[in-house]
Amino acid sequence: MPSTRHSPSALARQWCLAHPEWGAFEDTVATYLRHGFVWSSPRSFVLARAIAADWWQDHDRLTDHTLSHPQGDCWFLWLAAGDMREFFEVCPQPKPFVCFCRRGLPRLWRYDRINQGCRTAQPS
Repeated sequence: MPSTRHSPSALARQWCLAHPEWGAFEDTVATYLRHGFVWSSPRSFVLARAIAADWWQDHDRLTDHTLSHPQGDCWFLWLAAGDMREFFEVCPQPKPFVCFCRRGLPRLWRYDRINQGCRTAQPS
């Protein structure tokens, strides 16, 4: 079992500490428990919420953790650490798209394409 110091949730907490402008880790998790999807295991940690795919370049919509679109066609992964293959195994409902930010830029992928990429990736 991985050490707590390097667990996916610990890595996510460290990211939040390094980026206080995005809010405290505990507050963000609490918000996602109310408005999104939270997954935490020894393999992965994910905070996600359903959005409309056409929101993917709207900074205000992406950074408002309380804003979701339950019938939306996209999962927005706000914070993720660890083995992302697990997200696709436990995702409550597949949607056509997945959006996440990488190096501060939003990226939009077809759900099936990124899921397939995760499945073929070697475990770390």
